[in-house]
Amino acid sequence: MASETRGIFSAATLSIVALILIGWFPSSKAQGIPILSITSGQNADGRLELFVVGDDHTPYDLWQEKPNGAWTSSWTSLGGPGVQSIAVGNNADERLELFAVDAWDGCAWHTWQATPNGSFGNWSMMGDARGLGQIAVGKNPDGRLELFAVNAKDGTAWTTWQGSPNSSFGDWKQMGDARDLRSIVVGNNADGRLEVFALNGKDGSVWQAWQTKPNSAFGTWSIIGDMRGLDKIVVSGNADGRLEIFALDTKDGAAWTTWQTAPNSTFGDWMSMGAARGLSQLALGKNADGRLELFALNNIEGSAWHISQTAPNVSFGNWSVMGDQRSLSQLAIGSNLDGRLEFSALGTGGFALHQSQLAPNGGWESPIHWPSLGQPSPPLIPSAGRPASLSPGK
Repeated sequence: MASETRGIFSAATLSIVALILIGWFPSSKAQGIPILSITSGQNADGRLELFVVGDDHTPYDLWQEKPNGAWTSSWTSLGGPGVQSIAVGNNADERLELFAVDAWDGCAWHTWQATPNGSFGNWSMMGDARGLGQIAVGKNPDGRLELFAVNAKDGTAWTTWQGSPNSSFGDWKQMGDARDLRSIVVGNNADGRLEVFALNGKDGSVWQAWQTKPNSAFGTWSIIGDMRGLDKIVVSGNADGRLEIFALDTKDGAAWTTWQTAPNSTFGDWMSMGAARGLSQLALGKNADGRLELFALNNIEGSAWHISQTAPNVSFGNWSVMGDQRSLSQLAIGSNLDGRLEFSALGTGGFALHQSQLAPNGGWESPIHWPSLGQPSPPLIPSAGRPASLSPGK
């Protein structure tokens, strides 16, 4: 009897296992990893590559199969120390390099492609700085990448740069005595000098610091205009080289802008960008003809909106909604090799969605539901915590 009972139990168990394997039980189905943030990079051959951070604090990437083409079908884990924010830049030889701040103690890390268009190697720590928050990466005229970060505790700004193009980074250096900074971004002046912009976390003013000459050290911080209560800044260069800053105010979610009065010069007054309200998140793209195009999300319904210059270097037209997709959060803009802009965003449940311009400088696809790029799959063996085997510095 005992033997017979064991046989019945084994058969039943095998049946249940079979049902689990084929996914009969809903609870047994592998769930994807929701995406928390997204950014876009471009390979040497022109293929766009998306980099995201999942809610497991792991970075993942996905890329176009060929320039201007379809995307690969699955996300690839890039491992790492457990990150909270990322930024991507192109080396002088066009190899992509990914930078991250870990979620443990705010250290900076990086990984890079072994060859242009290739795979990424191990992660390595960048110096002994701690407590870093959001990061941004710029490129000097001589091709050296330079990384910028803000200390999450006191709001001081810090920087580190490559000793020579495509090489290792030096020690972190504090950028002046400014405090309470956050949301740091960087742009290149017409003469190549890097210029860094950051928000003051207390009053929402925008501050700037720039290289005194190309490839050199930065001067002191100075405030831009008398506007206060700003948030979510982005910056880009116009077709004529003049930098232009865009920001949202914290009062009603309206967009504002200010631009250099001439290439390499000072900024003018802040100007309103129309009647749109309730905006959150900002991203910038540059059309093939040089016209800037600004993208934003509505913070209530999560719809996507955009506004573009009517001609290069001039004022913007009116805001318009980008189709019927709702519940979007986070966004990233890339430029295809043929000049068409590519819009990526996060949808409900942390899925990556996207749409493309129909033609360079043209309109956008407007499906009711944007095409999905999915989300990363969980590993077969869950991570036990912070990886111990990470490579030494580059």
